[in-house]
Amino acid sequence: MRRILAIVVTATIAVMATYLALTIGLFPEQRGMGQGGENVVIDMTTKQWRFDVEGVNPSGSAKFSSNPPADRFADTTITVRKGDTIILRIKSLDVPHGFAIEEFGINVFNPPGETVEVKFVARQTGSFTFFCTVFCGTGHPNHKGVLMVQA
Repeated sequence: MRRILAIVVTATIAVMATYLALTIGLFPEQRGMGQGGENVVIDMTTKQWRFDVEGVNPSGSAKFSSNPPADRFADTTITVRKGDTIILRIKSLDVPHGFAIEEFGINVFNPPGETVEVKFVARQTGSFTFFCTVFCGTGHPNHKGVLMVQA
C-alpha cells in the first residue's frame, strides 16, 4: 500500500510540475510561443546618451525607431507583439553602459566595444522603459527608450 501511495504522489507531483513549467514557459521549446510567437532580432548600439536600433523581423510586425532630435538624446521606441521572443544584440560604442527593463527582469552590463545578447519573451502588454544602468556621463538620466508590447 505504501508503495502504491508513493507512486501516486510522485506521479501527481510530476504532472503538476510539468503543467506549471508549460504554463509559465520554463521549457526552451515553449519560449516564443503565444499570440505573436515570432523571433524579433534587434541590433542595438548604445553610446552617450542614446540607444539606436535596427531590426530583423520577417513579417514586419515589429517596429523600431530612433529619431535623433536636435540635442544628443534619441527618442527610441521598439514596438512588438505579446508572445514574441525578443533577441537584443546590444553593442557599446564608447564607454561602459548597462541595459535594463525592470518588468522583464533584465539588467545586463555592456563593456565598451563588446556586444551582449539579451533574450526574453514579451509576455505582458504595455509600455516599458528601458534604460542605461551604468553612470555614463552628464546625460545619463536621459539615456532611455520605450518598449511597447501590443496584444
